[in-house]
Amino acid sequence: MKKADFYILAGADIDARQHFLGKLLQRILSADHQVYLYCSDEYSAEKISEFLWQFHPSSFLANKLVTDEVDAPITIGWPQNHRASHRDVIVNLSEHTPKGAESFERIAEIVIQQPQALENSRIRYKEYRQNGFQIQHNDMRPKAQI
Repeated sequence: MKKADFYILAGADIDARQHFLGKLLQRILSADHQVYLYCSDEYSAEKISEFLWQFHPSSFLANKLVTDEVDAPITIGWPQNHRASHRDVIVNLSEHTPKGAESFERIAEIVIQQPQALENSRIRYKEYRQNGFQIQHNDMRPKAQI
C-alpha cells in the first residue's frame, strides 16, 4: 500500500526544517530508496541542493537538479521541471501537491508550525487520503524538547 508520512516539527524555523530534511534523507538513502525532492521553484531547488552538498562538516548528500546531466541518489525538481526518473519516494518541499504524486509509492511531508503551511498540509493530507495513501503521523515535537 502507498504511504504518506507527515513529519510534524515543533517550530516554524526553516533552518530546523532543512536540518530535519538532511537527517530524513540519510535514513531514506540508507534503506536503499531513490529520492525525488519537489521544490516550489528553481531558486528553492538550487538552495536546497547547496544545503545538501554542505549538510554536515564531515559528509554531504549527493544530489542533482533535474536539469543536470549527472547521476546522483537525490534528484531535485520543481513545477516547471518536474521529471522524476523513478516512482519510489518523493519528499514534497512545496506548499502544493506535486502533479503525479499519486504515482509514487511513498510521499514525505515536513510540516512546520506556520499557519499557512499547516493549512496547506491539511489540504494535502486529504488529497493523499482520497488517493488511497495510508497516512502516517510522525510527531517530532516531543523529541525537540529532549
